[in-house]
Amino acid sequence: MTSSYFSQNNSRPSQHRARPLEKVQDSTFSLAILIGFLVVSLGFFSILHVNQTATKGYQILGLEKEHSILILGNEKWAMKVAKLHSLDALKNNSSLYMVKAKNSLFIRGDSAVAKK
Repeated sequence: MTSSYFSQNNSRPSQHRARPLEKVQDSTFSLAILIGFLVVSLGFFSILHVNQTATKGYQILGLEKEHSILILGNEKWAMKVAKLHSLDALKNNSSLYMVKAKNSLFIRGDSAVAKK
């Protein structure tokens, strides 16, 4: 009975113990899974970053086109304002009630112009 008792005790712990080679294989497998997960995660985040950068680039291009269109429109309005402020436009505008000058007197010299 003693010999069977020792043989049962010796066999039972060996069933629950993992062999050293199995421990190394399990840790290597876990490390490989962890590294694979990290590589996939970094790839995913790099794709997200590139996508965001490309989206911002397209937004910048759209804003640059809109800016150039607004500058062109601003220049057109500036030309219209300059044309309306020109002397010909002011002469032809009847709402200003301008009258042509008659009997103009031109003074030459260093004499005073105002009367005392």
